[in-house]
Amino acid sequence: MPPAITLKTRSPRKVILGCSTRILIASPDAHSISWKLNDCVIPQDEARIRQRVVPGGVFVLDILNVTKADLGIVQAALEDEGGDRSYEEFEFELLESLPDGWCCNLIRGLPGHLQHTRGTDATLRTRFLANPEPRFTWLQDGKPISIPEYTDNYLTEERSDSTAPDRGSARLHGDINTVVSEDSSELFLLGVGNGTSNKRFHICAVIDNEYGCDYRMVELLIWDVHEKIRIETLEKFAAQYTIEENIIGTGRFGTVYLCVDKSTATFAAAKIIKAITAKERCAVEREVDVLNCFRAHPKLLTLLGVYRGPKEMILVTE
Repeated sequence: MPPAITLKTRSPRKVILGCSTRILIASPDAHSISWKLNDCVIPQDEARIRQRVVPGGVFVLDILNVTKADLGIVQAALEDEGGDRSYEEFEFELLESLPDGWCCNLIRGLPGHLQHTRGTDATLRTRFLANPEPRFTWLQDGKPISIPEYTDNYLTEERSDSTAPDRGSARLHGDINTVVSEDSSELFLLGVGNGTSNKRFHICAVIDNEYGCDYRMVELLIWDVHEKIRIETLEKFAAQYTIEENIIGTGRFGTVYLCVDKSTATFAAAKIIKAITAKERCAVEREVDVLNCFRAHPKLLTLLGVYRGPKEMILVTE
């Protein structure tokens, strides 16, 4: 069976010479994609046209500088692992200039990486600037999270969920219960990972109108409560947490700051420890091993994450 196409950007796309434009296709079944422009294959090393395969079944074609040679048909051939193919075509409509105020872009807010303990809630929040009115879509691993009807500004569905206080009812989408705000800028994830053994999800926010398209991808990593925390990079800490100026405490092994989880708005403690030499790094790793052994102990602080930088390590706890 040909791979299903679950989302594609609008066609024809309104463009002007010298500006950039983007085509996006989502398919949870596709393994690869090839692009053609007017029946000519677009090479991977074409500097003016970038081809991207984003985790979670999203395929992107960015034309950085539209020329008259681009005016025609863009063809996309998606192929699954069995060799079956699906095809889509896109056209461009050339304008001398864009009307004042036309734009389409997502504005900050979404981290590139999140990690949560299985069963906890999380919120993905972004802002967008778009004119004309855009279509906003959330994808989970290439499949759209649909929005049926609204009551009191939030999604309602026949199946209610008591874990969604003050947010309406939760809609089961794949392995995640979700609630979407009316303008689609917020996605509430309820009890992430419950009912599935999956540990990794890819959630993508896509905005699209006649002028353009923008997207942001979030990798969501699920930890089981008894599972040992692995050491990640400092970039992933910055993606998920914001450090407050409040100092909770200081000691021989480092300074503890108050931090905020961007996806839940909950507070945690971030212990920043100097770790330049191999001896210092080993000492921190021993502490992490001890905390991992007692991660589910009811009377001890739970280790939420460990992050390593060139000169320091950060331990995040409750």
